[in-house]
Amino acid sequence: MIDLFDARAPLPTAMDEATWRMKSIQYAGRTSHHVEQFAKVWNLRSAVTRVVRRASASSPMAFSEEAEARPTPRLDIIHLTYQRGEQQLSSSDAEFSRASIAERRADGYRDMQRALATCPWTQPPPEGGPQAFGDDDAAAAGGTALIHRVEGDEVHTQVPLS
Repeated sequence: MIDLFDARAPLPTAMDEATWRMKSIQYAGRTSHHVEQFAKVWNLRSAVTRVVRRASASSPMAFSEEAEARPTPRLDIIHLTYQRGEQQLSSSDAEFSRASIAERRADGYRDMQRALATCPWTQPPPEGGPQAFGDDDAAAAGGTALIHRVEGDEVHTQVPLS
């Protein structure tokens, strides 16, 4: 997921920064909130599925084993937010010259390269992820939704819980 405006940013220190911040708040919308809600629902569904599978495995009226053979996949959401360059003015969102478009494209390409280089989807989920009753290892059970927020050279991984 790519956000063109950052809903979370430091307080502005100049009028141009305040204007950009106002636009960021206005246009960033609730994208992050919606992605977190989607991941929470995914994690809750995954936990319920694990509980039902565990309960039905010990029941004489168990469901077919086909559903157990197909584990819920892990979902990794990479969240990139466009970082405005030092030279860009608060009105740059309406500036479409070849040079500014080329600069933004290069910035986006660089940010995506950083995200791909970190490969957060290859890392195990952080401790404290969602667990179903009696799960010893939720990661092994699969189905966890993770949000990886890429900020510069850092990646912050979050396991949204209810």
